[in-house]
Amino acid sequence: MDRKTEEDQFSQNDTVLSSALSQKMTYLNDLNESIIKGNDLKIYELIDPNRYATEAKGEELTEAKPDHYSLAADLNAQLSHHLSDKLITYLGKTYPFFYYHEYELGKFHIYFGNWWDHRMFGDLDPINVRFNFSEEEYNVLAQSFQLELENKRVNDDEMRQLGEENEKLTQLIGDQDKRDHQKETIRKQLKENEEKSPNALGSR
Repeated sequence: MDRKTEEDQFSQNDTVLSSALSQKMTYLNDLNESIIKGNDLKIYELIDPNRYATEAKGEELTEAKPDHYSLAADLNAQLSHHLSDKLITYLGKTYPFFYYHEYELGKFHIYFGNWWDHRMFGDLDPINVRFNFSEEEYNVLAQSFQLELENKRVNDDEMRQLGEENEKLTQLIGDQDKRDHQKETIRKQLKENEEKSPNALGSR
């Protein structure tokens, strides 16, 4: 390999390297600018350009778009916290029966109900705009909505059974009081009979 060919190869490699570095710097600058301007849609596009293109823009991709999110992946918690602000505001209007608690930077529990009567329902993932519901809680909620259409509630059968058992116990307790009263009446009668017996008269 002559000197000229070797220099051409190094020069070509440096051009590719410089272009790649330039793209990465542009990416980080775009991400930083979007955060400063509060342009969350652009942030989502920069986080996952392929998903954004297909789901938000409705594009059919013939080839994958460049994805440089790995450059900022170590800032995932901070980005999640930043994106949660407008996202939770939107979700609060759309799904008013959910509310959210940030238990760790960028990590959110979802609660169903209100502040005095609620249950944890899963987690919110602001980076991926995704609800990660507890399957068990989700099934209970789905069942609740279905039963509401039938003017019923979850656990109605169990509550009815408990009510019947409670009624039986109440009756049993009431009957016990009657039996105790009957026993006391019989004792008094026995005592009176003993006092009136011939032996009792003879001993006076």
